Amino acid sequence: MPKINAANMAEHKERTYASLLQATQELIAEQGIESVSMAEIAKRAGVARTAIYNYAPDKESLLLASAEAAVTAIQPVLGALVAETSVSAVERLEGLIRLLLANVANKAYGALAVWALRQRPTAADGDLFEAQKNVMVNVVLDLLQQAVAGREIPEPADLTLVLDLMVATMERTIEHIDRDPARVQEISDMTVSFILGGLGAGKI
Repeated sequence: MPKINAANMAEHKERTYASLLQATQELIAEQGIESVSMAEIAKRAGVARTAIYNYAPDKESLLLASAEAAVTAIQPVLGALVAETSVSAVERLEGLIRLLLANVANKAYGALAVWALRQRPTAADGDLFEAQKNVMVNVVLDLLQQAVAGREIPEPADLTLVLDLMVATMERTIEHIDRDPARVQEISDMTVSFILGGLGAGKI
């Protein structure tokens, strides 16, 4: 019978799972995704090697859950940024881009983001990560619509295409920052300039 450090079994399982996700992120930051094993994650989290499979069937499940948790953690900050109507929609869009890319410079977050982008089409729970991505896309869509309404950018002929191009740009940028996090400021500046220039910001 495992030792329970919680008021009940449900709370114990929740705490244990959170510890496993934290251990996963710590180990990724220390040694990268490829070399991290389930045994190492269990040891770091203080969970019996066999008991870890009660919480996750494999390493990929923990990686996906860690990626989702990382995205979820910054959503309140994103929400506050988007709601700050004292600045223009274009300025808020720039802030959103920079915030996301600054988080990617965190070694664990960046590695998880790149892994999720590459693996989600075949991951069993890929639809969950896709849902997280759609939240971000909807935020960007809202800002674009506000920018058009405020005559900060020209109205795009095909807004869906614009969103796809922006997402593709961000995905490639994430990969570049993951390879060279020391250049996050330079890469972020170039990405912001590229995206806002493409949207026609300041050209009306």
